Amino acid sequence: MLQYLATDFFTIEKTRDGRDFAWVGEELAAGFSEPGERIYYEMEDHDPYLGTSFYRLKTTDLDGAISLSHLVEVNYSTARDWDFQLFPNPNTGRHFSLQPEGLEPGELLQLEVLDANGRRLFVDKMEVGGVSSHRFDMADRLPPGSYLIRAAHAELGMLAKILIVGGQ
Repeated sequence: MLQYLATDFFTIEKTRDGRDFAWVGEELAAGFSEPGERIYYEMEDHDPYLGTSFYRLKTTDLDGAISLSHLVEVNYSTARDWDFQLFPNPNTGRHFSLQPEGLEPGELLQLEVLDANGRRLFVDKMEVGGVSSHRFDMADRLPPGSYLIRAAHAELGMLAKILIVGGQ
């Protein structure tokens, strides 16, 4: 005897903290479907949270039973583009300069330098100002290799570039 699945409707919910969920929308389900049958649904969040948030699918069956999907991380930023230039690159490992683009004076960035194993070697914050670039001096000279430089903006997300340190 075949067992049929009876879904009434789907609800999409979002959260910033994993505890308090907000309703995004609902979609009526097809009702009965055979096991293995694929039916496609889609929904758009017309008012997404800026930055990182998490979404889940709540399935409500005809008998009232509810099941929840795992959380899916979504990073949303405004349409404003930003970037940064990193120089000199290749580098001696003593200092590097960063020139942000597309940001207003007073906006904050958090900088990190990570080695090839993902270890954080350097963390600093910078406020975008009127100067075109910001110099960061390393307390300890970086040995030759490749390093990931990450710049994170609270609302616009994170960007990363590779810094190459030579043997000079």
